Amino acid sequence: MAALLHLQWKRWGAAPIEEQRGPAEARGARVVHGRCLWSAGWRPQCTEPAAPTVNREISLWPSSPIPSGEDHTGSTPGNQIYPSRGPFRASKGVAYVFPVLVFASLAIGVLSGPTYNVAGYGAKGDGRMDDTLAFMAAWNAACTDSKARTSVLVPAGKTFLLSAVSFKGPCKSSIHVQIDGTILAPNKTWILKKGVWIDFMFIKGLTINGSGVIDGQGAIWWHCRAQKQCARAPVAFYIGSCTHVRLTGLSFKNSPMMHVCIHNTVGANLTKLNISAPADSPNTDGVHIERSQEVQITHSTIGTGDDCISIGNGTYNINISRIDCGPGHGISIGSLGRDGSIAQVEQIHVSSCNFYNTTNGARIKTWVDVVMQKGYCLGISLCFRQGGP
Repeated sequence: MAALLHLQWKRWGAAPIEEQRGPAEARGARVVHGRCLWSAGWRPQCTEPAAPTVNREISLWPSSPIPSGEDHTGSTPGNQIYPSRGPFRASKGVAYVFPVLVFASLAIGVLSGPTYNVAGYGAKGDGRMDDTLAFMAAWNAACTDSKARTSVLVPAGKTFLLSAVSFKGPCKSSIHVQIDGTILAPNKTWILKKGVWIDFMFIKGLTINGSGVIDGQGAIWWHCRAQKQCARAPVAFYIGSCTHVRLTGLSFKNSPMMHVCIHNTVGANLTKLNISAPADSPNTDGVHIERSQEVQITHSTIGTGDDCISIGNGTYNINISRIDCGPGHGISIGSLGRDGSIAQVEQIHVSSCNFYNTTNGARIKTWVDVVMQKGYCLGISLCFRQGGP
């Protein structure tokens, strides 16, 4: 697939960066950004529109392929792609701003139904004893309870050591996980069966919130990879094949690899998250989205060693706004089209984001040998603040 546009913007506290793009002049590239028009050969100098960000757009037309950096998708030839869906499909090269996601009313911070405290199932919370079995027992009890709005409580003031664990549905009702304590990964490497530390799978109506911390203790994995003793490291927090997900208020730090991954999920609202890792930590993306739709990420602070947010293949209707990003590599679509695989993303909207000490702003990444027939991007708007403090 040929890249549509590659933008690199001035970062806070840094000199301006030249935007990088192909010979767009012959192909009619144009960007509408607030009240400004960008045409070939002219740097955008845009003022922030006085109105809310919902009407700020970028209209994109194809330009030349753009070399990309690291790949996040693991795509292989023949991957299934999502077809365009009715009104969400953009006309060629035109961006539409999709409506804000509306989720069912879910009480945040209120345990309104039956509550299953992990401490009541034997979790010690001393940071030394493995509490995985107690967490699984509390989850199974909540998931099989048919009463409305069951909850699993991870209490404040304790540190719970967990090995690799999978919390699976389907459950008999929507489920709420309140994390107010600290969840700690083992401070050692382990044999990877799934490539994930904590995952939630096959759940309809999942709310995870609280004031707690998810600590991946990733330094031992970073060193292992640097010494080429480990080929890969686990994702810290994985949500897959779920619907109607809400993730809010938590802090994630020092993941061995990606901190939060949303995969094959429909309807997810991530807000008020704090995600951090050292600037030199490898592949520690803050949030990665793959093969998912109707995802909203807002009002969060993300600073890691890789992309603050990365968006992979088969993803559409994504709204990202009010993100403080940095350090890291910015917000990225891709890399797309590895090994000639089919790639498709649609309706990705980035607005009102701040970038601090990042190597990029918002960008689209494709592999060099990708051709236009292999896929496309439609309805991409990248609107955010630029300039120094």
